[in-house]
Amino acid sequence: MSKILDRLRETVRPRNPGPLQSLFFSWAEERGKKDRLPFSQERLLESINDAPCLNTTERTSSLGWSSNRFANARDKLESSGFIETKQIASGTGRPSAHLILTDKGFSHLRKLRVTAKKLHGSLQHHCAILKLKAHFEAQGYKTDITKQLTPNLIVDLFCERDAVREVVEVVSSNNVYRDAEKCASLAEKVSQIHLVTTSKDLFDHYVTKLGKLLEEATRERVLVSMVDDLIQAGS
Repeated sequence: MSKILDRLRETVRPRNPGPLQSLFFSWAEERGKKDRLPFSQERLLESINDAPCLNTTERTSSLGWSSNRFANARDKLESSGFIETKQIASGTGRPSAHLILTDKGFSHLRKLRVTAKKLHGSLQHHCAILKLKAHFEAQGYKTDITKQLTPNLIVDLFCERDAVREVVEVVSSNNVYRDAEKCASLAEKVSQIHLVTTSKDLFDHYVTKLGKLLEEATRERVLVSMVDDLIQAGS
């Protein structure tokens, strides 16, 4: 019997003499470590959050990483559901690859106490707004994204310079009838309404259809263009 008791005593772990609160913090610290991702993966999540409009080539360069290091972090994050790859058409060239955060990716950043920066609509829509915002600011305008003009009227981009007030609506899908109604509501409030399409097909469709849906006074204040064409015209 004594031998059995001796063997049992050998298997008993002595209680940690530290206070219970210290044990709790030690447990919490170890749990926090388990919730963390490798540094390169968390750095990539933060980079996507801060600058979602960079394509993968631009992002690799901005991070100062080798292509292998970038690909390794990207692939692991994507396979774990933290990010997704999206293709954005750019002019007549090949679409460019971009990374976006999933809800799981945003959730992980919040655990790190990083402020999550949600997109304004789709990635293509969001990046077009930021591109146009920079363009108008370079022309001396003050700008506001998702500006609320009335309780029921919100515009993608509001631009103001002296007495000139212009609004920009980025058109990334076909909503020509809704946009015609919106133009009618905006016509008395601003000097110019820019409907800026993200594709040639949308541009052709809006040019063909929109004029027939607008009163002449409204039509005089509306300009339909593509993103790059509007920027080049104002350069």
